[in-house]
Amino acid sequence: MKLHRNAGPQSQGSKDNRTMRVLVVDDERNQRETICRGLFLYGYDCISVKDLDDALLILNGPDGQGIEMLITDMTKPGTDGCGLIDNIKGLHENLRVLVIAGLHRTAEIDCLRRRGITILQKPFDPDNLHMLMQRMVSDRNH
Repeated sequence: MKLHRNAGPQSQGSKDNRTMRVLVVDDERNQRETICRGLFLYGYDCISVKDLDDALLILNGPDGQGIEMLITDMTKPGTDGCGLIDNIKGLHENLRVLVIAGLHRTAEIDCLRRRGITILQKPFDPDNLHMLMQRMVSDRNH
């Protein structure tokens, strides 16, 4: 497992003026790096891995301390993304989860929506990602 860390400057949007730790999961290295670069610009501390199995290792290990949000792509064939998200949420119930999806309607996407998981459709830009993340944090805090 190759771990990519990208610690950004302090977030201007955080109420308590601290950096939010985010775990990014995508099987495409370029996509992971692009997302983390965008998150860095908004002050997020980003850790990235290639799959949800590696994400579980991170979340359950010392690097998982303080991770507040999981951003994951769900277009990996042959995986039960809904089941893996359920597993992660079962172990880390306060973890915010944002799923990036290229397809608009699939059984898996419908399953995630029924569970209240936030979906971000591709293509998106860093501004849209940041605004959605801030909305997720704000909704959870109210």
